[in-house]
Amino acid sequence: MVDEIRLHHVFEHFARPQACALLVARRSWLKPGGTLRIEVPDVNRTALAMLNPASGLRGECVGARHLFGSNEAPWAIHLEGCTTRRLSLILRTLGYRVMGVRHNHWRRTYNLEAFAERLTEDLSDDEAKGRVQAFLALFLVGQSESAILRVWLGDYERQLARCAAPTTAATGDSSGGKERGRFASHGVRYPNRLPESGRARKYRMTRAWWSLWVEAPRVSRGTHGQWGAG
Repeated sequence: MVDEIRLHHVFEHFARPQACALLVARRSWLKPGGTLRIEVPDVNRTALAMLNPASGLRGECVGARHLFGSNEAPWAIHLEGCTTRRLSLILRTLGYRVMGVRHNHWRRTYNLEAFAERLTEDLSDDEAKGRVQAFLALFLVGQSESAILRVWLGDYERQLARCAAPTTAATGDSSGGKERGRFASHGVRYPNRLPESGRARKYRMTRAWWSLWVEAPRVSRGTHGQWGAG
């Protein structure tokens, strides 16, 4: 178990049910009292900046790219948008105490960073699923969409099963995940790696997490698009 996990512009790359599964899985990786830090695009502040006539077309386009992704690769697409209220809600729902939320900006892009502490309470699989179901139900337009909620819960369960054991290929950890140490940014801190630019690091680490949580599960799909057991 580790003391701290950081997800720096990772969360928005996962669909809502998958993101919930990531939060549940992170609890099993964190020590009680450990810290989870999540930085994501700030939907509210970015949208306001885009609607501001003073931002101009350039500001509107940069804002759209920040909210929906840079789109240069399949993993460079954002599937979810976060606000302070919704990110804080899901963290509290899934067994974290929100210690604070910090706002920052850089070159017309606006972000929020949540700092959360893993609570010591036990959270069974059934209880976690019930909490996730209650959270996802907030996104339904009406009761007629109950079938959609079942699809979301199925996505959540499949993603959770794949979060249980990180693979060596994606993390570079030959110990099979037993010596992950401290997670930083998109994944594991590599102590023997040469210095690299921030953009190069973001590309490498985002690609690693995408390979681990998205492309690897796709390999196990059957001919009809169903998920296999592997």
